[in-house]
Amino acid sequence: MKVLTRGSALALTQTRLVISKLRELYPDRHFEEVIVKTTGDLKQGTAEAALLDKRAWIDTLEEALISGAGDLAVHSGKDLPAELMSGTEAFAIFERETPNDTFIGRLVDGKRLKLSELPLGSKIGTASNRRRESLLSFRHDLEVVPLRGNVTTRIKKLDDGELDGAILAAAGVRRLGLEEGELLPLEFFVPAPAQGILAIQVRKGEAPNLVSKALNSVFLAERSFARALGASCKSAIGAYAVIDDDKLILTGAVYGKGCMKKEQISGLVFEATELGEQLAKRFGGLIC
Repeated sequence: MKVLTRGSALALTQTRLVISKLRELYPDRHFEEVIVKTTGDLKQGTAEAALLDKRAWIDTLEEALISGAGDLAVHSGKDLPAELMSGTEAFAIFERETPNDTFIGRLVDGKRLKLSELPLGSKIGTASNRRRESLLSFRHDLEVVPLRGNVTTRIKKLDDGELDGAILAAAGVRRLGLEEGELLPLEFFVPAPAQGILAIQVRKGEAPNLVSKALNSVFLAERSFARALGASCKSAIGAYAVIDDDKLILTGAVYGKGCMKKEQISGLVFEATELGEQLAKRFGGLIC
């Protein structure tokens, strides 16, 4: 089986976790890691990269699946577009890593500043409109500037003195074994749909025995909410679902112009997709 992945440190770390588990489940099968460059990879570091949508970061992975050049692709769940290429499907696997965003402040006397310790007008980096708007709804005085690149590149820019802090997904930082930073509260910083979830994409009907049924319901609910809103990677929205006994509780948030609108819905676990769609109707658009 050929397991497709991008070549970033995080993508490779996640893919090797998946391959390790597959070898446990299927000891008689051979698994090969195949690194693929996406349109996003080829344009990373250029001005054009800021204009790309999520599909640009998985396009050649999907094409390899459809063509048969690969059998399974590994993704960070939050990086999947709402609509996948026809003939493929995606599933959540393993356990969810922490869904929170994390704040990493600049070093002062050997210690990193916390968000509450930042002086007025401090400069914070993020590539996410959701993180930008959630931060400004929390602290209006901060200056938020674009910060792109992989996780290690972003932290390096911070430590080079260009910024006072940066916000990243805690899951990626943890999986890479890097300094975690300060977890931001879910009450204000509702994470991106499927943040912290590791997902696999396969040709329809070909999923290996890795799928976590409960987590997949969470995955479906959060993605359904984003899809029903017509959200893209530029949309400032968040979604976070949990399961309590047989009940799924889904929280959705829409950010804009320094404000946040948040709603919650609950229902049966098997209603995950419908719950996402119903919650989206309460917002009536992407601007709060």
